Amino acid sequence: MRGFAAGRFTVCTFAQGSARFLLRRPSPDGALRLRRRLDAGTAGQEADVYANGRFAGTFPFVAADPQRRFLDVDLDLPAGIGGTVLAFEIVPRPARAGTAGSFTEIAYELWGTGD
Repeated sequence: MRGFAAGRFTVCTFAQGSARFLLRRPSPDGALRLRRRLDAGTAGQEADVYANGRFAGTFPFVAADPQRRFLDVDLDLPAGIGGTVLAFEIVPRPARAGTAGSFTEIAYELWGTGD
């Protein structure tokens, strides 16, 4: 996506295996994309994403890559998620067979563009 401005996470807490944080919307209108930076040393790491209490999508399975540990994964959010500050909850899915089952997160960014 071109012409995007990023807002970094401002608050991040863990409770019962999920991450919760707030991100300020970078523009009042237009598409939104949530970017997660993670440690790709562990395969798996799927997670459901909720924005303002509404299911917004799933971060996909990632293959382990011990040579390139830092990885950015993007999730395009559905239209209609309103507000200038968005409350996110990231809920890791149960580990697949053959994966370590750990969930890593280094940073989140919210990208957007006005139409």
